[in-house]
Amino acid sequence: MFWGDNGYQLGQHGQWMKQTNFEAAARIPLLFAGSGIPARSRGCGRTVELLDIYPTLAEICNLEHTPPNLQGRSLTPLLANPNARWICLPSARSNGGRKTGR
Repeated sequence: MFWGDNGYQLGQHGQWMKQTNFEAAARIPLLFAGSGIPARSRGCGRTVELLDIYPTLAEICNLEHTPPNLQGRSLTPLLANPNARWICLPSARSNGGRKTGR
């Protein structure tokens, strides 16, 4: 599994931080590979969250006794079929257009 950090806004859109909903701050690479991952070498354009990483790894590794109140959900349906039906309402929130920072 590999993921990258989101982009730091360096003055783009008048922002100077990561806490925005612009694509540079909200999109990151997220890759799953290895045995047991059926959809090898296939990309998926679905929206997912980093909160989904732990439930996914817990399911792939058959972990027992995971907390029942985990936030996020397993991405294993998308790892099996990148075109599977998937609805995601991301938890990223906008600041309503107000300027933040200095």
